[in-house]
Amino acid sequence: MARRTTKAERERRLAEISELLAARPPRSTVIAYARKKWGVGERAAAGYFADAQARLRELARNDPALEAGTIRASYELIYRRQLSGGDLTGARRTLDRLAALQQPPEPRPLSEVPLEEIEAELARLEAKIAESPQG
Repeated sequence: MARRTTKAERERRLAEISELLAARPPRSTVIAYARKKWGVGERAAAGYFADAQARLRELARNDPALEAGTIRASYELIYRRQLSGGDLTGARRTLDRLAALQQPPEPRPLSEVPLEEIEAELARLEAKIAESPQG
């Protein structure tokens, strides 16, 4: 019978899978990697993949700057791999995408912003002001 992993070991595995996901590999590649590296079955590897992906989504949802940083890091990783592999055309396309990410988004006209979104932002800012030491 296979031994059960400890919480610390599971956390290490999830962290490693999360790092792999930054390069945006196919799901099957990540699962095959986990199966080979840790000797786990298909279901366990798929579970690691799903849990790591869910954590990354949760972090990105709570912190848009983290999401943007994760996306930039993954493009930079892909760019370095393309350069080291001699794929200059792919590297150029990746660099163009990375440059596009650096551009600030075009602001939406106020007429396109739903009233609920404006009210929610006002409430958030008022709460932030109330929490501040000078508030």
